[in-house]
Amino acid sequence: MWLRVQNLCVTHRGRTRCRYALQWRPRFLDALALSRSQIIACRAAKVSATTVNLHLKSDPDFEAQYHAAEEHAVALLHDACFASALEGDCEPVYWQGIKVGHVRKFDSRLRIEMLRAHLPTKFKAPGTANLKINASGGASVLVIGEAERDELVALRQQALAQIVERKRLALPAVPQM
Repeated sequence: MWLRVQNLCVTHRGRTRCRYALQWRPRFLDALALSRSQIIACRAAKVSATTVNLHLKSDPDFEAQYHAAEEHAVALLHDACFASALEGDCEPVYWQGIKVGHVRKFDSRLRIEMLRAHLPTKFKAPGTANLKINASGGASVLVIGEAERDELVALRQQALAQIVERKRLALPAVPQM
């Protein structure tokens, strides 16, 4: 049911509001389901955002329909991106100003992001992999956590102690004059 009678239809003015809501709510929800933008949906339904917010607060059924329409818009966007990643986009090919055919182009970045979204264990985002610290040196680590930092500090202190020890053993004793 679109409206709760006890909330909006108490007075004569409220009854008018009920009849008007039966007209604008379907248009609003249709536009919201396609765009996920309350502003665009308000323009399509020719109603103000204040009216929509009032109805959202006073009618839990409308609020549930509102969230369902938003979820539908997100699902549409996901489906369109998925189809574009699979099928590619047709772009026209021109030769001397005349359209001679079409070329199917694929967006590899979109494919990578879709794979990261659907298979996060296999396709990780840059910087999310666990960093391995090489004890022999030579590896440069840019982003590290507390445990890695402590381990690097300990390794650096060991390396400095070894350098000091080698220099101490390698230098001959200087004669006193």
